[in-house]
Amino acid sequence: MHPSHATQGRRFAGFPLTALAMMMAHGGALSQDYVRAWPAKPVMVVIPFTPGGSTDTEGRLYTQKLSENLGKSFIMDYKPGGATTIGTAHVAKAAPDGYTLLAITVSFSLAAALHKDLPYDPLKDLTPLSMMTQRPSVLVVSAHQPMKTIAEYVAFVKANPEKMNFGSYGVGSGPHVGAVWLHSLLGASVTYVHYKGQAPMTVDLVAGRIGATTGSFFANMPLHRNGKVRILAVSTPQRSPQYPEFPTLAESGAAGYDYGSWWGFLGPGRMLPALANRISSEMEKAGKAPDVTKTMTSDGAIMKLSTPAQFRKDIAAEIVRFRKLVADNNIKPEE
Repeated sequence: MHPSHATQGRRFAGFPLTALAMMMAHGGALSQDYVRAWPAKPVMVVIPFTPGGSTDTEGRLYTQKLSENLGKSFIMDYKPGGATTIGTAHVAKAAPDGYTLLAITVSFSLAAALHKDLPYDPLKDLTPLSMMTQRPSVLVVSAHQPMKTIAEYVAFVKANPEKMNFGSYGVGSGPHVGAVWLHSLLGASVTYVHYKGQAPMTVDLVAGRIGATTGSFFANMPLHRNGKVRILAVSTPQRSPQYPEFPTLAESGAAGYDYGSWWGFLGPGRMLPALANRISSEMEKAGKAPDVTKTMTSDGAIMKLSTPAQFRKDIAAEIVRFRKLVADNNIKPEE
């Protein structure tokens, strides 16, 4: 960093928030210097989930790379609870100075669709920075089921309303809403069987006590290769680059279907656009690092690395879509 930028960064790091807000509001040279100096101190990355799992792993991967690239610590701060709304509300109320960020998934849009009394406005009080990855879901059936192709599955559920027992993680969960959308596009109906987690659901799928569910490539590919389940199709509009042999649901009768869990960064609302763009560009750089790309794509993820403008557009459209699905199908979140 240029010495003048380092000096500027130290000066801003200790600056009173009100004075900083006034300077940022005016734009111009001071704001440009502030953006160039970011990060001048450690950045807190709020994780609205408990430690562990793929969300935690992905967060560590990106925060470590950002720390390496920028020479400042990116610290994961766990604030679980409230179906991710507690951590999200904390970031929504934080100063828009680039030092408090949110790492979030598709649960952000689901919360906006399911809850009318959120302590924040999802489109006004948060600033989308970058969708880093998207993880396709796969439609899988038990090996005890007769269908071996997605065409056979579609034919069965359309001809046999409510006969397919379909596993889900709970009413209003991502897999449940995604499955409701899928079957509504197919003009079919299934019977949902809700589980507390993946492990018991997988046991019942392998045993044939449920007939089908959705999940990740990572969790289901070993079972598919061992003949215990069959992966029939993927949920994203394009086939998986890693597993192109599986057709998409959109090309298999559910035109327009596009569902997958994503992972991305948001900041507080009212963030200076130049600062949001600067942070987003650093996230893109981290995501394009060969070791990061290799780790993520080997796990079935698709690198997105979107701009703030594109990410905001995607989130807004997703919230509208989910709200309609929730209203049309009378989906109520579990208490």
